[in-house]
Amino acid sequence: MEAERNLRGWQDIANQNAGGDVVGLANLYMLSPNPEVVAAGQKCLADILRTDMLREAFAALQDASLWNRPVVFLRYFDSEVADATLSNFTMNVPLDVESLVYAACGLIGVFLLYTGVKQAGLRVFRHRG
Repeated sequence: MEAERNLRGWQDIANQNAGGDVVGLANLYMLSPNPEVVAAGQKCLADILRTDMLREAFAALQDASLWNRPVVFLRYFDSEVADATLSNFTMNVPLDVESLVYAACGLIGVFLLYTGVKQAGLRVFRHRG
């Protein structure tokens, strides 16, 4: 996910410059007199918090029971993620004429296979009886 990728980038910088402590790196940036460096520190802290929140939500969804999962989903619902997902969503089911012809042929083929197996099964049961 994007938040983890961002955090990995900060972690690489922290490994080189802050003894591997990402929060320490962010705090170090926040102490800078340079506003751009302070902004980077704020972004680092925001990425840490975002990653922690998303991990918590994912763990809660995994641990939730079948009946409780919708409640947990709504508790952790993030409209920002939903908006970003829907704005980039494209259907993965092609609906052109060629695809519809293939789908129709597949349905006819499955129907014929089902009918043939059903008829063969009826013949076997009639022959036994």
